Amino acid sequence: MPTNSDEILRRSLFNALPESAVGGTDVSGYYVRRTDDSENDPVANLKQYIAWDDEEAGACYLFSGLRGSGKTTELNRLVGELRAEGAAAYYIAMPAST
Repeated sequence: MPTNSDEILRRSLFNALPESAVGGTDVSGYYVRRTDDSENDPVANLKQYIAWDDEEAGACYLFSGLRGSGKTTELNRLVGELRAEGAAAYYIAMPAST
């Protein structure tokens, strides 16, 4: 059981986060870029890997992180940017294991 107000707040926040988020949502109106440095931008990095891929059929990339860290937001941003450039991009969420 939480013993102090900070721990209670963190526990409440953790439990308020959904187990999964709905993919395919346009988040561009809410997105806040946290870095001006594209070298540390996960979406820019994935786009570069995709551009460098020699495979005609494309490739599969694993994008992982802790719950609430922004994976769905960044992947929706990536899909949006790729589609804007004419690519056939899809977001597929893996079900959480229990």
